[in-house]
Amino acid sequence: MGVQNSGNEYPLHMLRELGLSHLEAVVYSTLVSLGPSPAREVSQASHLAREHCYEVLRRLENKGLVKVQLGDHSVYVPAEPRTAVSLFISDLDARYASLRDEAYEVGAWLETTKPSQVPESHNHSERRVQLVFGKHTLLEFERELNACKTEYLGIIAPETLETATGIRILESLARATKRGVAVRVLTGIVPARKELLRRLTSEFSIRTNAVAGRGPRFDVFDRSRVMQPMHGPTAEEGEMEAICSESPALVNGLVAYFEELWRKSRPLTKRKVVRAMVCV
Repeated sequence: MGVQNSGNEYPLHMLRELGLSHLEAVVYSTLVSLGPSPAREVSQASHLAREHCYEVLRRLENKGLVKVQLGDHSVYVPAEPRTAVSLFISDLDARYASLRDEAYEVGAWLETTKPSQVPESHNHSERRVQLVFGKHTLLEFERELNACKTEYLGIIAPETLETATGIRILESLARATKRGVAVRVLTGIVPARKELLRRLTSEFSIRTNAVAGRGPRFDVFDRSRVMQPMHGPTAEEGEMEAICSESPALVNGLVAYFEELWRKSRPLTKRKVVRAMVCV
């Protein structure tokens, strides 16, 4: 037997948009209109062959849209419409999160397909500009830092230092100093990380400034490359994104901004331990 749609096609179309197949939409809407019913009645009302109706009802049960009351004649009970809506929304949220992650991955992959060199016919003054997404943002930062030979300048948001990503960045900077890279960091006041930052002053220079906590954040590598985050300071790894550029105008402008703010900032020094003299 074929399926005959009764009533308005629009609700069935919307159910399909929300993730149900055509048959699932027909059987669920039929069961809602009938109320708790055995499969035989659902099959007759939906004009669907009995064996196909059983299969669809099992799929709907797996999705939480139908419950089975077992007995001599099993009865199928539809989920309340409000419950169904909540299930649809939860499923859509999960699908959106998955698609968003996939979009970041696709964006990062597309960036890798771009020409690595500027064609000869192009203006040689042009410099590479790259947009990185998701976990690739932190990986790109570490790649740039590993390629850094002499100097790193960075303004790091204080909120970032309160996250696992912030700790990873500080650890990477500490390793860079062991390779001979001169590291200078500007940040805002971070009470929760104050002792950690004080310990790191033995590894590299750190200064604090309230403006550094509110203004632009960026990383400059060897005064030739810049990486500027485009996300909030507490973004999850999957939400991170940044612009990377070798534009001399942009690099020079951000370096000048950093140096001016550095002069106006307070050095963060290692806490001195004062030993009391004991007179005997």
